[in-house]
Amino acid sequence: MSNRRHLVHCVVLFAVVVSAAFWMQPRISVSDSDACAYTEGASSIQDGHGYRDANGNQLNHWPPGYSWLLSLFPHPLEAAVVINYMSLGVAVVFVCLLTQNAGWCPLASSSAALAFGFGFLRSIAIFAKPDIFTYALFLVGMQCLTVENDWWRTVGACIWSALVPVKLIAVVFVPALLLVDCFVMRGGRRSLRPLHCAIIVGVWSVAVAVVVGFNYHTMRVILPATHEPGSFYTCVYETVHAGIEAAGRSEEHTSELQSLRHL
Repeated sequence: MSNRRHLVHCVVLFAVVVSAAFWMQPRISVSDSDACAYTEGASSIQDGHGYRDANGNQLNHWPPGYSWLLSLFPHPLEAAVVINYMSLGVAVVFVCLLTQNAGWCPLASSSAALAFGFGFLRSIAIFAKPDIFTYALFLVGMQCLTVENDWWRTVGACIWSALVPVKLIAVVFVPALLLVDCFVMRGGRRSLRPLHCAIIVGVWSVAVAVVVGFNYHTMRVILPATHEPGSFYTCVYETVHAGIEAAGRSEEHTSELQSLRHL
């Protein structure tokens, strides 16, 4: 009975979060270069032109996983809304579960999860980018890792590995986990057995190989260059430019205050 009530609580929390997200902003936002790249990449994949932007340039700076996922649906932008808001619901539910695992009562864990969800996670869910999708699967993997079972912990690490083609930051998740397991938990009850470590390393290696292989197949490079090499000149130029912009904003702010005083 307790497990059933727990499940109902999670389902209701998920439904409330997703419904509220759709009610607050029913359409996805494409307001920066990242979101534009992911949506253009999805359309390009659908059209059979590969992973390219509207001008035909390669988009390998952004891993193709999220765009490929959007391309599976007839309308990528509508799919992004559904995927992101469902990911928001999953993320909030698993924040709630993780805090309950830490000993919080249901009311406190639900309140904290909702505050974190609508105070931070929703702010990244409204853009056509894989950030909230990454958070959701990261938290699902974290929940698996808290289970006192090597197979569940292996599943959690494999979920983290699967995020590598979606968001490159995920490449560090599994190495960090294994380093902690080897040097902090070594010999303890929760230390992973060699077989499970081998499975995790294998899945992680495949995920990295997918990204590297895709880059080499499409651009003949392992990691595409995304920024020009830094130099003393560019460092000085950017510093001066940032100072000029900051001074300009300060002057605008001062003139606005003066205008308000005259009202």
